[in-house]
Amino acid sequence: MQNATEHCKGDCSYEKITRRNFLRTMSLATVAIGMLTACSEQTFPPFGDGSTALSSLKPLNGRCDWNAIAPEDPFGNSYANAVNYAVFEVYGNTWDGGIWDSGGSYRGSFEYRVYKKYGKLTMNLTPYKSIGEEGTALVQVYADDKLVQTAPLIRQKTDTVKLEANIEGAEYIKIFIKLSKGAYDITYGALIISDAKLWPKENNNL
Repeated sequence: MQNATEHCKGDCSYEKITRRNFLRTMSLATVAIGMLTACSEQTFPPFGDGSTALSSLKPLNGRCDWNAIAPEDPFGNSYANAVNYAVFEVYGNTWDGGIWDSGGSYRGSFEYRVYKKYGKLTMNLTPYKSIGEEGTALVQVYADDKLVQTAPLIRQKTDTVKLEANIEGAEYIKIFIKLSKGAYDITYGALIISDAKLWPKENNNL
């Protein structure tokens, strides 16, 4: 009677090769499915409150480096415990600013594709510690290239402003920022954006 070892001399190597090929095929198929899914639509895990951090999305156009510089206002308050934060300065290297307009301002924007999944965008706006005494920061939100919200002008002594923008039905959203910049440092604008979140349509009454 043949034992198991003798029986496998001719067949087991084939079985191992077949299994290896099968696993390799399944692995390639899984990767392919993942790539097709990613190309059609991005999905992001929500927080416990149902929101999605804007920083979890990859910008389509422009650049914003989240959580890169300590977010401190002119009074020494830190916003590092926020869900996310980003600092914007004249000549700053954390965003794609750098376009000058005729009024002596420094401006830039960053844009995301949101696949019509969200009803509202919220964020907190605070002056950054380097803002000058006469400095200002302007923030606007566009949905499919249509202006949907303009925040109050942020100045050195401005308390944190909560911006809310209706983006229901939007395929793309864009955050536009303009910082003042004159001949002297006291005119430089600087800004902190924190707790930037996207809310699903059913939470549009927040």
